[in-house]
Amino acid sequence: MRVRDGRLKFCPFLPKQWDAFSFTIGFRGIQLKIRITAEQIIIINNSDQLLEIFIFNESYSIPKGEKVISYNKTSNTVIS
Repeated sequence: MRVRDGRLKFCPFLPKQWDAFSFTIGFRGIQLKIRITAEQIIIINNSDQLLEIFIFNESYSIPKGEKVISYNKTSNTVIS
């Protein structure tokens, strides 16, 4: 995870020995709970504000609630 040009950007990576990991962050007054698995990134936006993030340089709008985004870990591309 990085902030570039004022935008939150993810390039998910999971070590082979791990099944998943999760963390909570605050970004511009918005609290997000992030869970990364081998093939998905699950983002829970606990705010009423819409947030734009980037995953492998693809833009996603994250409304209040949960958003699940699947990706191909081999090619680093988003599937859904």
